[in-house]
This record gives sequence, C-alpha cells and structure tokens, in this order.
Amino acid sequence: MLLLSWHGTILRVEQTNRRLTHAPPVPVRAIAFDFQVDLPTPHTGPAPLPGEMEAIPGTRPGTVHLRRAGAYLTVEPHAPFPGCDRAEPGEPETLLPLTEAQAETLRRLLAGAWRLAHNDRDVPPGLLRLAENFQLMLGDHALDLTTERPEAREDGAVVLHLPAGRVTLVPAPPAPQSEAPQPEEWLLCPASAEHRAKDVATAEAWRATPDTSLTLPSEPERAFLPITARRADSDWLYEAPWAGHTPAFGLHHLQSRIVHESDKYVLLERFVEGIIFGPHGVTNEHGYLGNLTGAMPPNLAREAEQIFIRTEAVRRAPRLHGPHVVFYGGNLTNYFHWVIDAMLPLSLLQPHLPPDATLLLPGTLAQFRANPNGKFDHIEALEAFGFGDMKRVEVADQICHVENVYWADKCFIQQASAGDLAACRNRALNRLPPPGPADRKIYIKRTTTRRVANEDEVETFVRGAGFEIHVMENLTTAEQIELFRHAAFVIAVHGAAMANLMFCPPGTKIIEIAPNDNYRPFFTLISSKLGLTHAIMPCPTQTGGFFSHVQVDMGRLRALRRMLDKRHAG
Repeated sequence: MLLLSWHGTILRVEQTNRRLTHAPPVPVRAIAFDFQVDLPTPHTGPAPLPGEMEAIPGTRPGTVHLRRAGAYLTVEPHAPFPGCDRAEPGEPETLLPLTEAQAETLRRLLAGAWRLAHNDRDVPPGLLRLAENFQLMLGDHALDLTTERPEAREDGAVVLHLPAGRVTLVPAPPAPQSEAPQPEEWLLCPASAEHRAKDVATAEAWRATPDTSLTLPSEPERAFLPITARRADSDWLYEAPWAGHTPAFGLHHLQSRIVHESDKYVLLERFVEGIIFGPHGVTNEHGYLGNLTGAMPPNLAREAEQIFIRTEAVRRAPRLHGPHVVFYGGNLTNYFHWVIDAMLPLSLLQPHLPPDATLLLPGTLAQFRANPNGKFDHIEALEAFGFGDMKRVEVADQICHVENVYWADKCFIQQASAGDLAACRNRALNRLPPPGPADRKIYIKRTTTRRVANEDEVETFVRGAGFEIHVMENLTTAEQIELFRHAAFVIAVHGAAMANLMFCPPGTKIIEIAPNDNYRPFFTLISSKLGLTHAIMPCPTQTGGFFSHVQVDMGRLRALRRMLDKRHAG
C-alpha cells in the first residue's frame, strides 16, 4: 500500500491495477509521507527506485509512470488535480479530501518538531506518523482522518481529538545552531552526563558492585603471568601493549553495571550493532562506531572526526513496545565476540530483567545463519548458554526505536569481574551432565587467516605428544563446550576459538601462539580470571600483519611444553 499526498488530497493506493494521475513538477519531487522517491531525469527504459519500485516512460509525452507490483502512479505535467484512471471498470478509488489549510496542518505535523503542551515533553521523531487506512498515529494512539481532522490554532499549536482524550501539540523550540549538518543529519557523539542521567529510568537500574580481584594461579606463577619461553618474549608484552595500555594482570576493579533507559534508538547495521543513541548522543560504548574506516554503513556519514546518522532514517525507524535487551557490541559474525562480548553481558543482565523482556537481535544474524560459509549459529549458542527460552525478535531494519531498553555498560572481558565470567561459564556447564576426567590434549587448527605457516611440522609435534587436532568450524557451540570442559592442555593460534577457554577447568595449561606485531590480551585475561595456566609465544608473521600466517619456532614451542609440564608436576 502507498500513501501519497498531492495538493491537499491524501490518496491510498492499493496494490491493484490502478493508475493515478498527478501534476508536476518533474523530474524531482517527494511524493510520499511513508517513503520518498526522487523521480529520475528523462529516460527511455525502466529505472529502479527505492521501495521496490521502478520508473518507466509514460505513454504520453512528458509523463513518467511509477510502478510497484500492480500499482501505477503517473506523473503528468498539466493535470490540475489528482484523478484516478481505473484500469478495471467500476473499481472505486480511495480518496481523502482535505482543504488546503487542513493539508498544510497535516504536512506541518508530519514534518515538524513538536512538544506536548501539558508537560513540555518533546515528541520523539517517528512517534507522530501517518499509517495505513488514514490513521494519524501518536505513539499507540490513532486519529482517524476519515472522520476527524487535526485542529490548527492561531498560536501555531495543533489539537488532536484522540479517543483517549484531547492532546495539544506546540512547536518545539529550535535546536541551537551548530556548524554540524543538522537537522538534516543527527550527530552521533557521546551523551553528556546530565542527559545520560536524565535517560536512566530508575535509580534501581544501576547495580552497585564491589571491587573484585582476578582469580590468579599460584603465587609463583603470579610474577610470570603469562609464562614465556624467554625474557625477550616477556618484554614484548610490555613494549607493544594493546591499545596503549599495559596488560591488566593482578588486581582488577569491576566496572560493569546494568542500565535501563527509555525512548532510545538502536543501530542494527553490521559492525555498529548494539549502539544505543538518542537526541543527545550515544549513551553506551558498545559497537565499532569509533573504529569505522572506509565505506560507512547505510544512513551513516562521516565529516572529519564526527559521525552523523540521517534524520530521515531515524524518523522511519519502527517502534518496539515493551522492554527489550541489547547485549552485544558489533562484529557479531565473530565467535569470540558473540561468546565473550554478548553471552557474558547477557548473563550479567538476565537476573535483573523484567519477566517480559525480549532479546533484540539484528536481522543480519538471520542472513549470516543462511550463509553456507557462516561459522556458527547464534541461536544455537543462545540455547547452549541457557538463554533459549527467552523471548527474542529479529529486526531487519537498520535502526529501531525502543520503548524501554536494558543493556550492560562496560562489560568487555577486560572490564568484567572474575565472578561474572565464572557465572557465565557455569550457566552453560550446569546444563550438562557431570563431566568426566579433564585429560584431553587439544590442538586447534586454523583454516582461514592467521594459519601456521609450518603447519606440518607443528602437527607432527603435537600428534607425537598425544594431542587431538580439531577445526572449530566443524563443531557446534555445544560441541565446543563439551570439548573444552574436558581439556587438560590446549595449544592454539590466537583467534576466536580461544573464547572456549572459559569452559576449561581450573589448572588447564594453555599455549597461545600469537602474531608478534599486535598483542591482544583477551585470552590471557580469561585464563587469569578463571585460574588457567597460560603461556604465550609471539611469532613472526609472513607479511607483518595481524591476520597473516605465523611461523612457529619449534624449539620455543617444545620449551614451553616442558615448562608447563614441570609446573604441573611441581
């Protein structure tokens, strides 16, 4: 169904063989409230348009036909008013006649910024919209335009006679002038403290948590965490620290907390999934917004160091009613980020959610599951962690407008406490039968980026030492959990599969083979929080890049294995 406006008349066009005739201008004109189409310049063949439409040359000079399924809209230079050329005899047109003043009032309502007169609260973009069957919507309240009209007052206010009562809207004060391209685009920047505080729905939304310490191995190991085969490797940890910070071994202060906010927007596009924002900026720190390079996701634009979202995209965002949960922060096609940056926050959130809370999932996950090259199933992972019974919704839109949203602030692995990580691990393990002995030796083989250049040599060594060789892409999340909860020794190249270290029993020995040009301490942090004995071995890469293949020094690998075996024996 199309909702169109022209010269004071609102027309609803059913998807049937019907043709409507419109007046100029041609070639460019915004013709809809619920969608916008730019008519193409003169052309000779069909031209695709947004909204599953196409433009085709008209049958008469100077006309253009817009076609969507079986519905046609003809733009004609000299038609004085909209008419309906019925393709089938006797088929009635659907018209809503308005006076010019009434049409102007409706246009002002849909295009302007408004405030509720009785409490000075702004009406968020998208709350006031034109829906099907000539319903003017204010949130969940509908004004039937076939029987009622908005009442324009001389002072510029507009009165809506809704079934629930009369609502008066007054023009919202203009936003402060800025050099940023507003209001055409909406700046995504950190929200100020006063706006953030105002957005928190209740004081109980914040969970007071004491400082906690990492769960470390024995005292002798504490001074050498992680273990290395030579002094130069230990120095390497601190000479090129990740993100400019020395790895956080030892005492660690818990920073995670629960947040409940109302009337927010959520980005659901690839790499920025989980960013929550409002008129005053971004109110969380999830996602990769600050790291975006190259082509921007749809509806986002960059100007110098600032990132903007198009206001029109925000206005069209569908509204979700009731409490929803955002528990992830970008790069969701990566197994590590789903297990550690999504399941861990969801585990932290779950005890504090209302019973009717719904998990809000990006529609991109469905596309990923349908891809035969996808490496894991997000829904299966939810079930493996015990969240399979929670209500969930997958939203295909790039942005959605959420009535109430819950999320965990500062809940990445470097910020979460040892207790919270253990609780997330136990949630998955407690669903399984009691484990057998933890005596399996596992070597994780990578098949894509960051492979071992001398793989044959390494595989010969690990097989001789009694290790099983596994490719994680061949296993479900549940199967990976089962494998790692029986592990006594794990050797792996730095990569997403090492997220499974969280399922290893305390004391499991780990050798992490890492590219030597970019150390990321995620897996050493998992080990230190859960009491694993972690060794790390920096290796040169073939091309000097983080994703390049690594060359393993077999002498150092053998030395690390002997060091870990000796510690175990001692």
